[in-house]
Amino acid sequence: MSNVGGQSQVTIRGVIGVGDLDKEQLTIVNTGGDMSLVGWTIHDSQGNVFFFPALALFQGGAVTVHTKSGTNTVIDLYWNQSTTMWQTGEVVSLVDPSGTTQTTYTIP
Repeated sequence: MSNVGGQSQVTIRGVIGVGDLDKEQLTIVNTGGDMSLVGWTIHDSQGNVFFFPALALFQGGAVTVHTKSGTNTVIDLYWNQSTTMWQTGEVVSLVDPSGTTQTTYTIP
């Protein structure tokens, strides 16, 4: 995990279930103050992009993005993909609304 510039209040905790559509998920954690995820995105090495819906992420809060289809809640979001997205060694980026990469995570 890397916080670009060392200032990000949001970090990628990890990606688990790589290669298994039913288990594949990414979790982000807010280590700073309350914030909105409107306009934030997740990018992978192949150019796939997940757009966060209107969602508040409170201080100390976390949200999990599942690759598979499902119904969004305040703690679980769904990318609605029919195939897995992540691969070992891939770099995942969390990008803010201005287009600045706030944190990256290399999948082990």
